[in-house]
Amino acid sequence: MKAWLRSALIVLASCVAAAPPPALAHGDASWIEQNPKTRSCCGPHDCRMMAPGEVIEEGRGWTVVATGEHVEGITTRLRDSIDGNFWICRNEGPGGPGTGELRCLLVPRVGL
Repeated sequence: MKAWLRSALIVLASCVAAAPPPALAHGDASWIEQNPKTRSCCGPHDCRMMAPGEVIEEGRGWTVVATGEHVEGITTRLRDSIDGNFWICRNEGPGGPGTGELRCLLVPRVGL
């Protein structure tokens, strides 16, 4: 290998190694992490948007159909969703981030 090419590769490798890790994008859920009222709910891989029918209103609260988890009343686990969608945020679990215990259920605001 030519000396100049070897030198260029060494410089390139050292730049890549010294670069800070990339920031994790939060995609559609970025508003959750940025909103002071919901930021405690969410890490980079903790939240996902719920499809219609995955959450139902039941009694005085909301139930996650697949798991039977029910959230009602004044609790830090029940928050307003400002984008019109249901979102669920979970702690890290056996399957990795967003697979553990329910941290927050974000419910669309009614009448706004």
